[in-house]
Amino acid sequence: MGRSLHSPVKSYKQLDQAILPENVRKAKPKPKWAVRKIREQVFWGQEERREIEMASFMQFLVDPKKNWFARQHMKALTKRLRNYGLRYDDLYDPYYDVDVKEALNRLPREVVDARNQRLKRAMDLSMKHQYLPDDLQTMQTPFRSYLQEMLALVKKERAERESLGALPLYQRTIP
Repeated sequence: MGRSLHSPVKSYKQLDQAILPENVRKAKPKPKWAVRKIREQVFWGQEERREIEMASFMQFLVDPKKNWFARQHMKALTKRLRNYGLRYDDLYDPYYDVDVKEALNRLPREVVDARNQRLKRAMDLSMKHQYLPDDLQTMQTPFRSYLQEMLALVKKERAERESLGALPLYQRTIP
């Protein structure tokens, strides 16, 4: 076989040498449409492989179990959220994303009230340039989710409505 598929190919002749077996290259010349089809299949195969490799690389980058930098970022984020007594889901802004607003409307009233109390306490502490006392910081659970499941459900419903061509239940506006 000629070249490796990973080496740069500068012309169609080099591409044919790289992808076609020797007995096919020396055989009767193929019509241009057949050669073009083979080339497209090879390029599409390479593109899909690159997408899969990129997706696995991105998963590696953001997974704290595998990546040291992601683990350090998660530790720093945990510390900052505990300083103010917040959860990660409290950082979602209902004025920016209408899906978040809809998900918050569907949650039980007690959960939304607890979220509002955490946000008020965090703003108060921030204005006073203080942190939550250490004994309360140890009790905080910054990555305990209360919004993710409902948000996923709302996004799934919106995607389903869009795929069916129906009008949205709520308008998407960015302030």
